[in-house]
Order: sequence, then structure tokens, then C-alpha cells
Amino acid sequence: QSLLAARTIDHRVYSMGRRSASRAYCYDMEPPDCLIAQPYPYTVSRRHCEIERLPDGVIIRDLNSRLGTIVNGERLGVRHGQYSQVSLGEGAHSLVLGKSDGPVGFRVIVSKSIRQST
Repeated sequence: QSLLAARTIDHRVYSMGRRSASRAYCYDMEPPDCLIAQPYPYTVSRRHCEIERLPDGVIIRDLNSRLGTIVNGERLGVRHGQYSQVSLGEGAHSLVLGKSDGPVGFRVIVSKSIRQST
């Protein structure tokens, strides 16, 4: 797995998805905030998931990705008959896009100051 630099999510919704191999591809909506380069076979969808900050917490939402999103070991994604979103409490959480043993994983830290700043 490659490591990405730590980022503070300073806007309400932060989306993640795969960067298109073709530079000519146009997104139906705004491109994701975090574009992930990945070789074929893809485990990350073009618009995979989003993190939303609310006044009372943080929500991770799967955007109907092909392989789902795994948060703290729980698979999200309507294609898998599971929840499409989960609310995160304070502390560190694991986030994996696609397969549970896939190469794209993150650590999401929800701090008290972030929860109160929205």
C-alpha cells in the first residue's frame, strides 16, 4: 500500500474515487476530491465513497461502488445488501475501498475539535 499525506477535511463533503486512465473521460459531476490512481483490475470505482462532516459527527457513505467500502471491518454498499453509510464516533477508524485485502486503505481520525467545528 502507498501512503498518502495526512489531510484535514475542511469542507462538509469530501469524496474519493479512481482517476480515469483516459484523460478524456468526463465526470457526470465534479470529480472526486481525492483521485486514486490504480492499475487494472480496478477495486476502486470512479466515484467510490464520501466522508461527510455534520454538526454531530462524521458519516462515511458508499456511492454504490462496485466492490463496496469497508469501515472498521463492516462492508458498506447497496450492491452487497449492506448499509450504504455508517456514522463514526470519536477516535481512529479504518477505511478500505473495494476488497478487504485491497491496496487502498486509509485511517480516518475523528477528533472532538472537528466534531464541534461544523
